[in-house]
Amino acid sequence: MLISGAGDIDDIEHIFAKNGVTSIELDGIGSRCSMCNGLLEERTRDQLKSEIPNKVSDYHNKFYQCAACGKVYWEGGHLSRMRALAKTVESRIGRAAPPPWPHQKVKIG
Repeated sequence: MLISGAGDIDDIEHIFAKNGVTSIELDGIGSRCSMCNGLLEERTRDQLKSEIPNKVSDYHNKFYQCAACGKVYWEGGHLSRMRALAKTVESRIGRAAPPPWPHQKVKIG
């Protein structure tokens, strides 16, 4: 697939449109582990005391841990930026013209 957008958001919009993606499940962002795709479970600061840096513990209240691999996450700037990006893309793909065929074959490479 040739991508020739003016930036990352244009590129994402183009890829989604070509593959028939018409919406993003915004509530699902941050619900899966980025390492293994396992489900994240909410944890307390006390449960993760030995696994998080002191500065993180001082500044954050919400923590999550992957049920599969144990990786720890917290509500930080990265997650906020990911949600903002998803909302921007969602608003753009919602108004984009639908692809000519929902099961369009895409040549990669």
